[in-house]
Amino acid sequence: MRILKLPITSLLGAGALALSTLSAGAVISDVLTVYDASGAIIHQVTATELSELGAPNNLWTIDHGIANAAQLGFATALVEPNGTISDVFGVANDGTGLVLAFMSDDNLDLTMAQGYFGPQAGWTLLPEQPIAYDATKYVNPVLHPGATATFTSDVPDGGATVGLLGLVLATVAGVSRKLRE
Repeated sequence: MRILKLPITSLLGAGALALSTLSAGAVISDVLTVYDASGAIIHQVTATELSELGAPNNLWTIDHGIANAAQLGFATALVEPNGTISDVFGVANDGTGLVLAFMSDDNLDLTMAQGYFGPQAGWTLLPEQPIAYDATKYVNPVLHPGATATFTSDVPDGGATVGLLGLVLATVAGVSRKLRE
């Protein structure tokens, strides 16, 4: 049995980075993440509260080639308690091709969103909650077999947990590779 010793400086550095990001006003609002078959993060895009203010109705995207073309027009929309749609995620046409994407805004422009994701009539409407929604069906299963995806809106605790979880997963993946060597 091997005992692994991880340097505490790595963990302290990650914590300091998370705290400095939060203190700088860059509180994470939304996260779209794609994982490979082993559970390692292979793609991720985040929006902060500050970036949403600076770019209202922005389309936040992940690389071309990852989107499942069969899911264009079948996005998922998150609905606030007052009945308004605050987030849309799924396969979008960004004008140059299909991408895995999301839009998030307190005043979401539904006409713009439908231009990217297809008609609202095909969307799945879900109540917005601070949970990770399954977005796996939007990932191309031929090009990325076994991949999964999640979308989280209104990330609890401003994303510090998500950021640290990402660091932990990356560390575990690295340690796992070292053990196999």
